Amino acid sequence: MEHEAFVTTVMAVVALLFLASVSAVVTKRIRFPYTIGLVLIGVAVAFIADDYPALAHALDAFKLEPVMIMFLFIPILIFESAFNMDVPVLMRNLVAVTGWITASGNLWAWPCSGCWKKPTRWSCPGHGPVRQGKSG
Repeated sequence: MEHEAFVTTVMAVVALLFLASVSAVVTKRIRFPYTIGLVLIGVAVAFIADDYPALAHALDAFKLEPVMIMFLFIPILIFESAFNMDVPVLMRNLVAVTGWITASGNLWAWPCSGCWKKPTRWSCPGHGPVRQGKSG
């Protein structure tokens, strides 16, 4: 039983690596970003797995932990994107890119900070506790 799960996991990994290799060739040929191609293939595999129980079982046997995605796959994909980036186009659009990064960082930081809620004792980090009760 354990041997069968191992073989199924290895077969799933080999199949996914094969799909990644095919997507690398196809996306290079049609001049499409590789990382977006991988995402589209992943979505397609997820939809196809609903119709094929054997594929769904193989993918269920291949457990992906969130930590594994965060520290293994995302850095590799970011490196690949940075390595293949067109630097002259980036420099031509540097002001827009910097503005977009700044704006998106501020848009994410504000709701995550909790300062938009009704002030409570712990709502605004860095501003100290808000006094409760009578004022004055």
